Amino acid sequence: MFVLQSKEAIHKQLLEKQKIAEEKIKELERKKSYLERSVKKLRTSPGDADGYEGPSREPVGEALPPTPPIPVGAEESLQGSSFSSAPMDTLSGRPGNVTFSASP
Repeated sequence: MFVLQSKEAIHKQLLEKQKIAEEKIKELERKKSYLERSVKKLRTSPGDADGYEGPSREPVGEALPPTPPIPVGAEESLQGSSFSSAPMDTLSGRPGNVTFSASP
């Protein structure tokens, strides 16, 4: 086997590779410790899996009052208006049942 470089040049290259490898090791150890802390925090937190601890989901204040019933005879006065209890076709905006069929 022939060596095309001097012993000093090879030694210098090896030291440079060693330095780069040590830097990568330090970076990976920092990432590992960060991930371990994140996992520990998620395991100990009673909140959601995403760790968000925002406002509580309890209702604030009073609930909305119930919707009042429609007075007797009011349904008859609505028949001539644009309000209808018929299902609407959401694509055309016209009353009617919406059906879907698969085409080959």
